[in-house]
Amino acid sequence: QVSSPFCGTPSIAPAMAALSVQVEAYAFRQLVAHLQWRTDVQNVDIMNLTGFCRNCLSKWVHAGSKVYGLPMEYDDALERVYGEPYSQYKQKHQKKATEEQMATYKSGEAKHARTDPGPAFVASGVVVAPSGGAGGHSTVCGQECDALPPPAALDLGGATVQARVAVLTCSDRAHRGEYEDKSGPAIAEAVAAFAARNADAGFAASV
Repeated sequence: QVSSPFCGTPSIAPAMAALSVQVEAYAFRQLVAHLQWRTDVQNVDIMNLTGFCRNCLSKWVHAGSKVYGLPMEYDDALERVYGEPYSQYKQKHQKKATEEQMATYKSGEAKHARTDPGPAFVASGVVVAPSGGAGGHSTVCGQECDALPPPAALDLGGATVQARVAVLTCSDRAHRGEYEDKSGPAIAEAVAAFAARNADAGFAASV
């Protein structure tokens, strides 16, 4: 089960925990929709006021995909936040930052958002803090984005449990050979990647 700031204690019923996740996801979607509507507000201005921007939000989405094993490229995360390819958004809406804006940006770097994968949820519902105490930072104004480090392995503790994971896909067109079914192999690859990333915690996968 998942522990959430809006759920209270980790012992809350699984159904309520799942509902809380949906509520939080709704708030996130509304935030993204608002940022997509306010194209007049520049990333550097948001960054200077709050320490994060649309790029940071995209990095959090990308980091979340790594934590939970969802195959996603950074460009895909950017498009989810911007509502269109990032290069297209920049051409249409992004203006060159002024010297004053960049000076403010530089002076506030110590308070910029972390964009590493951050904490991961473990089986007990206890959140594991990210390794290292240094604050992260994000780039704005079309600068290259930092490569994300792999998330910390999950520390489950306790006895080893074996589980069989079956991937079942259903497609008439794929069955008829009209196109290749790539969803099943992608899911199997994500499961194997999750196990490899958390090998130190005792995970192993045989696909």
